[in-house]
Amino acid sequence: MTTSFELAAILDNERKRQALTISEVIKRTGVSRAAIYRLFKGGDVQLTTLLSVTDLLGLDLLAMRTDVARLMPDTADGLSGISAATRKTLAQEKNRQREAAPGPMSAVAARAARLQGKLQTSH
Repeated sequence: MTTSFELAAILDNERKRQALTISEVIKRTGVSRAAIYRLFKGGDVQLTTLLSVTDLLGLDLLAMRTDVARLMPDTADGLSGISAATRKTLAQEKNRQREAAPGPMSAVAARAARLQGKLQTSH
C-alpha cells in the first residue's frame, strides 16, 4: 500500500516536472487551496481532490502504486516506516491492553491495536 506521504511526493515531483505552481493547480482543478495543500503535504483529502489533481497531471493511480512498489519494495506490504522497535512496542501495548481491566480504550491504544492487526495480517 502506498502511504499518503509517498503519494504526495509523487504528485509534487510530477507537478514540478510539469513546471506547475501550486496556484496553477488550484486554478486549473477548482479545488480549494486548503485541500490542495493538505494533499501535497500527505494529509487526508477527499477522493475527488485526489482525482482532480491526478487528472490534471495525467497520472494513473494504479500505475503510481505499482511504481512505488517496484522502486521501494518494503512499502508494498503497507508497512513502510515501521521498524522492528515499533513492532515490538505495538506488541507490548497489545499485551498491556489484555492485562488491563476491561474498559474503553484510549485513542492511542486503539491505534496501536489497529496497527498490530495490520502487522499480523500481513505476515
